[in-house]
Amino acid sequence: MSATSRLLAAQLRAGDASTLRRLARALKASRGSVSDAAAALGLPVSTLYDLRRDVPAVREVMEAHAMGRSGAQALAAAARKTRAASRGSEKRSKK
Repeated sequence: MSATSRLLAAQLRAGDASTLRRLARALKASRGSVSDAAAALGLPVSTLYDLRRDVPAVREVMEAHAMGRSGAQALAAAARKTRAASRGSEKRSKK
């Protein structure tokens, strides 16, 4: 983990308000994807999940803005339906 990532993680552990807002913005920008938000922040996903477990302020932000497992599953299901529908229209248009 880079020095910048360690500093960010330390700021989140300390409950720094501006860093928590940065986390919230990253989660909103990634439509609730924790993996994408972690990448945008330069943090390993495992570190973000460890912080959620250990730091109540981080947990609150993630509960408010992260999609969670059920949200990720719903998003994946919707993507599969979209792909299947577009494949069906391609088959009909080729005939």
